[in-house]
Amino acid sequence: MFSYYALAPFMFQRLGMSELLYGLGGVLLAVGSSLGAWTNRRLILAGWKTNRVMTLGVMLTLGGGIGVQLTQHSAWFVLPMIVVVFAFGLAIPHALGEALTAYKDRLGSSSSTTMRSTRV
Repeated sequence: MFSYYALAPFMFQRLGMSELLYGLGGVLLAVGSSLGAWTNRRLILAGWKTNRVMTLGVMLTLGGGIGVQLTQHSAWFVLPMIVVVFAFGLAIPHALGEALTAYKDRLGSSSSTTMRSTRV
């Protein structure tokens, strides 16, 4: 995801696409991430365990990454990138929750700080 923000401006430029389209791509990625977080909540309410959600997130990230690799020479690379950020929205809360179990008083602030830093 971080490489998207580092490389996508150059990819858009190379493909002859405008800055406006680059901005629209960012909006689509934000929507994808939000849908991932929403789906995470729905899966947890449906009884999914952390390991199962994390496995789904990893598989989606892998599939999206392969998709980006295959479509990097066209504007279609944004679509599999949406899958990657969807997977991040799905899995990051669980990854942080597991990593910070010894710091329960900081779970919420850590998650919001991490998600905020990925948007800057």
